[in-house]
Amino acid sequence: QIEALHRSEEWRELYKLVQKDGLALQKAPTELRADREMAAEACWENGLALQYVPEELRGDWEIVTCAVSKSGTALMWATPELQGDREIVLRAVQENGGALEYASQELRGDRAV
Repeated sequence: QIEALHRSEEWRELYKLVQKDGLALQKAPTELRADREMAAEACWENGLALQYVPEELRGDWEIVTCAVSKSGTALMWATPELQGDREIVLRAVQENGGALEYASQELRGDRAV
């Protein structure tokens, strides 16, 4: 990726760190937490990192999918729209049945979930 060649040293160091510990995103500067690739990588390593992702990325289907695949309860930090997304909720519940409490009212009443 040509874009990756233009990343700062700070970005590269943090990226390596979140690959090992997604929760390291918590201490990152706001502009780095708002980087979509950084957020996705952190959430893939540890789904609970979603709580440190800016609001606008908590509605990103791919980032939330990464998060709930690793930690179903990360669903609590997803946008209400994605808490009502059947595929995301199914992934979250498959990882952790308790995640159902963070699903939309409609999906909580769905017997297939």
